[in-house]
Amino acid sequence: IELKGANNQSTLQLIDISGKLIWNKDLNSNNDITINLATKKYARGVYFLKFQSIQFHRIEKVMLN
Repeated sequence: IELKGANNQSTLQLIDISGKLIWNKDLNSNNDITINLATKKYARGVYFLKFQSIQFHRIEKVMLN
């Protein structure tokens, strides 16, 4: 996962289809960030990747196979 424009008050979350928080990471950087998220431990299916900062909020649908 590559993030541009993260700041020290940003978070990245992985949420399952039922809305349950599966994974959470507080981002403590004022630079672009690359995160490797190991997904083998999660069941196949649809998830949502949510990025939130002071200025920006985005949710992307992710399919794990």
